[in-house]
Amino acid sequence: VRAMVTYDRVAKLIEPKKAALAKAESELSAVQEELAKKQESLRQVLARVAELKATLQATERRKQELEDQAMQTKVQLRRAEQLIGGLGGEAVRWRA
Repeated sequence: VRAMVTYDRVAKLIEPKKAALAKAESELSAVQEELAKKQESLRQVLARVAELKATLQATERRKQELEDQAMQTKVQLRRAEQLIGGLGGEAVRWRA
C-alpha cells in the first residue's frame, strides 16, 4: 500500500514535468527550424557578398589596366607630337 501511495505521489509530480518537457521539446524543434532557415539565408547572403567582392576586384583590376593604358597612350601621343614638330623643319630641307 505504501508503494502505491508513493507511486501516486511521484506520478503526480512527474506528470506536469513530462508535459513541460514535451512542450519545451516542441518549442525547441520550432526554434531549430527557424534557426536553420536563418542560417540558410545568411549563407546565401554571404555567397552573394563573396560574388560581389570578386566582381569588384575584377572591375578594379580592369580600371587600373585602362588607366595604365590611357597613361601610356598619352605618353605616346606626346612623343609623336614632339617627333612631328621636330620633323616639321626637315620638310623644308628635303624640298631644297
